[in-house]
Amino acid sequence: RELEIVVRMAPVAPQKKADGSWAGTGDYPEWTVKYFDFYFKGHSGAEHTGYVPNQALFDVLESNDPSFTVLDVENRAFDDDVMAEIMEALKHNTCVTELKLARNLSHWNEQGDKFGLALAPILARSKTITKVDLHNNDLHEKAIVAIAEALKVNTSITELNLADNFARKNAKDIADMLKVNTTLTWLNMNVNQMQDEEAQYLLDALKENKTIKHFTAFNNGALSKELRRELRGFSK
Repeated sequence: RELEIVVRMAPVAPQKKADGSWAGTGDYPEWTVKYFDFYFKGHSGAEHTGYVPNQALFDVLESNDPSFTVLDVENRAFDDDVMAEIMEALKHNTCVTELKLARNLSHWNEQGDKFGLALAPILARSKTITKVDLHNNDLHEKAIVAIAEALKVNTSITELNLADNFARKNAKDIADMLKVNTTLTWLNMNVNQMQDEEAQYLLDALKENKTIKHFTAFNNGALSKELRRELRGFSK
């Protein structure tokens, strides 16, 4: 299958540092390096310095390789289109158990609609994914609602990190999900611009939920001192 992302850049190999990590737009596990190409701004027409996924990543996802259980694209500064393309390759995979997708779209000031809408059906039908880290991706209404709906029917995911996104009033959709989900045990909703009304709605849903053992939602927009205290969360 041809890579659908058009890249007008010549790859430059990232350099390994003394501590064993790799230089670039961030520090990454060594095993992930072969799945990405690195480009310098201005080199062969590159518009920015950073990584793009190469064909090896798409191949390993689509081949359902049982040895590939963690999809780690964290802090690669991928935009909405690239993240959606990666989700397309993931959609029939049944071996990946953990999604490390944090800190991508926030670099581009995008809402992540394509990404979120491509991810949601994967979460809805997956029976193998247990951990999902989406923090700092600027996810807005469409993505938040779609993910919440997916987790109403998912029975495998135990950890969800939605910190540093834009749930806002759609925190109510997360709350509605918590009323029916019986698998999730760990939830991070820090820095999601929740005001008092949606914060209270979420906290009320957590009182009904019997499975969440760890919850945190600090640095939101709630004005009530009592709500701010409760949003600091708990660990049971």
